Amino acid sequence: MNDIIDLTNITQIIEGKSGILAAILVIVGSLRLTLKPLFTVLNTYVNSTPTKVDNDFLEKVENSKILKTIFYVLDLVASVKIVPKTAPEIKEDEK
Repeated sequence: MNDIIDLTNITQIIEGKSGILAAILVIVGSLRLTLKPLFTVLNTYVNSTPTKVDNDFLEKVENSKILKTIFYVLDLVASVKIVPKTAPEIKEDEK
């Protein structure tokens, strides 16, 4: 029974008088749930296509100053790390 009371107290603290903390948590969670999978799928699709034109275009877009600024602000404010780390390239002599 004490666990239910503790959970109720935590939700009341998060909601507060105006509910601003709950709204912030919902926004951050929504950004993480939508943007990370979206960019992962986009990168996977671009890397799986046989043409290199889309790879070059995506690289150009990801390296643009505007998008880097947006990614930085999202990471700073909402802890959303969008650009996935790419696997290191395998050299021909290592195969």
